[in-house]
Amino acid sequence: MTKEKIILDCDPGHDDAIAIMVAGLHEKLDLLGITVVAGNQTYENVTNNALRICDYFKFDTTRVYGGVKGPLLRNQIIASDFHGETGLDGIKLPGTERKIEEKHAVNFIVDTLLNSEEKVTLVPVGPLTNIAMALRLEPEIKGKIKRIVLMGGSCGAGNHTPYAEFNIYADPEAAHIVFSSGVPIVMMGLDVTNKTMPDAEIVNKIQATNTKASDFLYQGLHFPKRYDENGNFIYHTLHDVVTLAYIIDESIVEVEEVECRVEIKDSEKYGQTVCSSCNCENTGNQKGNVIMAGKKINLEKFWNLLYEIIKLY
Repeated sequence: MTKEKIILDCDPGHDDAIAIMVAGLHEKLDLLGITVVAGNQTYENVTNNALRICDYFKFDTTRVYGGVKGPLLRNQIIASDFHGETGLDGIKLPGTERKIEEKHAVNFIVDTLLNSEEKVTLVPVGPLTNIAMALRLEPEIKGKIKRIVLMGGSCGAGNHTPYAEFNIYADPEAAHIVFSSGVPIVMMGLDVTNKTMPDAEIVNKIQATNTKASDFLYQGLHFPKRYDENGNFIYHTLHDVVTLAYIIDESIVEVEEVECRVEIKDSEKYGQTVCSSCNCENTGNQKGNVIMAGKKINLEKFWNLLYEIIKLY
């Protein structure tokens, strides 16, 4: 079996934590390293979270690299409402003695790509600051990137503002650099990722699997404590995991070609991914870049993939 070489760039974060689990456990993925960027929580919290997750799953050969500690231009925003004060509130993880690598994440991305005989897939599931910095530091890496499969954006409404999704809004200038880089991009936006919130039947099946991985996933789905108008618990949505599910099995997500640009000038729509094939406002004379965007997700296949993964550890 040919494994797809990936670098996972993340900001753990509950769904990032599950993405690390998937990346490290699935046989079709060759996880070259984890790079961390400030996003869901502070740089210190998210790097510590990545290290503790790797310890929990005994990913002893997986190296964690600390990246950029804030956005390129704007002030940092965090998502404590959805991830708590640590970024992983509700998940019981022991402390760790493991340290991040001395090499900076941006340098790791550049060096790994330049020295790889095969093309590598970048999987950013947080703000795109590390990826943008790597592209600016060494443009030659573009030829070594197979594709960028990212979680972020939307061809419709946002989740942090009416227009913008959190990861893009957290650093729109970095997103603009990445989206206009010419590298093949697959955007897993809210159009598909919002559909991965499980129901009680799915959560009960996860709990019944009774492994360390299933317990980890079960805990991660239960923060924050939210309920709908009928009193039903609202489980955590696995936005970031969709990127890896697509890489493992492209039939899980149907994608379409769209023209897309990142809004960085309009203060009201700052961070919006303006797509030409959706219900976004007309792009006018400002042309976007052609990317692939998630359109539909096969939830049965998605959850079956997760069920198989949590049996592994």
